[in-house]
Amino acid sequence: MFARRRRVRSRRATVARWAIPATAAAGVAVALAVTGRPGDDRPAYASWTAQPQAVDPAALAADEAACRDSLAESLQRLQDGPASERPTTDPSTARTVAAERRGDFVLLAMVTSDGSTQECFFDAGDPGRVRGSTGGVRTASSPAPTTLAPGGLDISDGGQASGPEGTYSFAEGRVGADVRAVTVHAEGRTVQATVSNGHLLAWWPAAATGPLTSQPIISYDVTLQDGRVIANAPNADGIRPPGPRQVGGIEQGGGAGEDGAAVSTVAGHVGTEVVGVVVHAGDRSIPATVTDGVFHAQWPGGSASDELTYDLTLRDGTVLPRQKAAPSRE
Repeated sequence: MFARRRRVRSRRATVARWAIPATAAAGVAVALAVTGRPGDDRPAYASWTAQPQAVDPAALAADEAACRDSLAESLQRLQDGPASERPTTDPSTARTVAAERRGDFVLLAMVTSDGSTQECFFDAGDPGRVRGSTGGVRTASSPAPTTLAPGGLDISDGGQASGPEGTYSFAEGRVGADVRAVTVHAEGRTVQATVSNGHLLAWWPAAATGPLTSQPIISYDVTLQDGRVIANAPNADGIRPPGPRQVGGIEQGGGAGEDGAAVSTVAGHVGTEVVGVVVHAGDRSIPATVTDGVFHAQWPGGSASDELTYDLTLRDGTVLPRQKAAPSRE
């Protein structure tokens, strides 16, 4: 599996996943994202548009063939391990469920006959050349897909990846039969998603972030066929953001720091009123970095199983001491 600076999160723990940055050569793991074009001072993805455009049919055909080839190459690297964890995917069955052009770039989403997914990123002026790919392939132990209500959402693929002009975020998943349109709210942007073939797809420029930073909070407004709008529609996995005065979506981990010594880490989301977080781990108090709705902290030693509490500073200066993280699921 390829390493990357930010992982793609999925509720399907038994689905093998990968992400190949735009700068990765075959078989080479890349740890950092491209941050911009050398010698180019304009903003990354300056041509990006909040409204998607259709992809030229001739270019789409070339992109589809290249994306299938990319999936086949990734599958070759996922054949080790127990039989229950090996892919059941036939890349030749991959079909396009959604494709969109935003400015100078194209994102393509494909699904295979067993429900595996593949997303490929292209320069619109250079069709057929994959500039980055992500995906999730099903295995013998993968659970059956969730049955969606007519107005439901199942955002199973998403995260951040590297492209020719830096980091971008994306979301891909299934929508119920009664869903006509989806509006994505993320990282200060309002993005009109592409909805087709029972799927949604959207991507947008993102600031490069460090490996400890939790995924940004994303919300979805669903427009039904009769014109009704479901604001902040729930995802099929039941994951929910923290309340205004809470922290949630906690991810604890650990590893080795730059000096080789053991470190513990924690990252998560903060509510809209939270501007400061202090993490308590045993007898340690660790100030966290809070940026754009997420926080992260790191400290020497410790264990990923440590029970943590949090002092939360609110916008009005109020401090809520020793808070526990809010449940992340309904």
